[in-house]
Amino acid sequence: DKVADARCDFDASNRDRKEGLRQSREPAHTQQESDAEAHGKPEAPLPGALALLGRQATTQNRDVDDIVDAEDDLKGTERDERESIVDGQEVHGAGYDSKPMFVLSPSRRRLAFRAVGLLLSVAAVAGMSAIQSPPVVISPAQIDFGKVKPGTRHAGSFSIANQGTTPITVKSVVPSCKCTGVTALAGTVIAAGASVKLDATLDVPTTPGEKDAKVFVTFEGFAQPIIALLKADATLPVRASPAYIDALKGVSTGLVKLSSEDGKPFTILSAGGQPAVCEGFHPASDQPRSEYSLRWTAPKEPCETMPLWWVVETDRADCPIIALRIRHECTGSRADPTKADRFWFFPEPIAVAGRVEPGASVLVTVPIEHYNPKGRGAVVRPDWNAVKSVRSLSPQLVATLEDARPGSREDAALTIRVSPTAGASGLLIIPVEVETATGRGSFPVVMQVVRGSGTQ
Repeated sequence: DKVADARCDFDASNRDRKEGLRQSREPAHTQQESDAEAHGKPEAPLPGALALLGRQATTQNRDVDDIVDAEDDLKGTERDERESIVDGQEVHGAGYDSKPMFVLSPSRRRLAFRAVGLLLSVAAVAGMSAIQSPPVVISPAQIDFGKVKPGTRHAGSFSIANQGTTPITVKSVVPSCKCTGVTALAGTVIAAGASVKLDATLDVPTTPGEKDAKVFVTFEGFAQPIIALLKADATLPVRASPAYIDALKGVSTGLVKLSSEDGKPFTILSAGGQPAVCEGFHPASDQPRSEYSLRWTAPKEPCETMPLWWVVETDRADCPIIALRIRHECTGSRADPTKADRFWFFPEPIAVAGRVEPGASVLVTVPIEHYNPKGRGAVVRPDWNAVKSVRSLSPQLVATLEDARPGSREDAALTIRVSPTAGASGLLIIPVEVETATGRGSFPVVMQVVRGSGTQ
């Protein structure tokens, strides 16, 4: 229907400007077409919308989005051609990326209509089910786990109901990230009026912030998937809003709100390695509060040494460290430029060890994932996750590998024991290096070393 509407709109546009174009444009172009045909020369390529329709007509409708895009392109061309005709030759549409578009001659309009008709015919032959949604309802549409502890796993179940009159077969169940586990339902046949259960789990990161994931379920004979949503809010006893430092596009300073979930007052000991600066609060004279507006300042570092995290230290035993990700041009793909060479990366490039007694040790879990964008994810080095060594890059911390457990060919989980050395105290942010058979990478371990913290 959308393609047909676009076709009608296009036709109406041609009728509206027919008289004006006949004198200023059409005769000359018709003559050019006749000359081209007489000499066997091909006509210039059709505008993008029509070329798209022609390609779709010969390759079938691969997805419903292609048809919607074709409609948008046709209507965009229509708008552009109405804007202005420059020298009777080109149309510059301000609403369509300002690229020149050629006015269509009568023969080209006929070709356009034939292309649209052919597209509709192919769609009919292929079966309209391929561009329709499957007669399936998933409930609930979203599972919201609410506020949860960082670094935890949460499970939920969806019901997939076939509301059609014939059986339907599950083709695939694909999560949007490795943080999500799902039931293997591929090949499952759901009878008309019946339903099946889809179990899913969501692994919440160890740092605060909202986490969401999608599960795409496709069915035989239908290109459009249904989507199940999972959501959780990784929340510490002291909540940060936003849970990141937005230093993109030259922004160098801003505010983040820190508030205790239980309403109890607390003290900010440091922020970004410096004494905390809070709006409207004077630590020398004011009593501790349950909420602060903390000012942050982006580090002035080159990309090679730009930290990924802005760490806040508090006096609360249950929340001594709040690690906020720094969003900056240097903290994206530039933060780990060698990951493609070694075929792996840290999906969570930090380990928060919390409050630690001097001389005590803590186990931290660090996941690593396969990475080969140039090879489209192909595992060309099966030994990419064969860990050779783990070591601290500072004398203030000792790090040893306790266990390396592959989850699949594409991920692994490392269990590392970290311990502050004698004499270390206060906030420590120490890089720890992991070396595998394919290369080396490092991540920071963050801990607050306090005597009498109770760690073993």
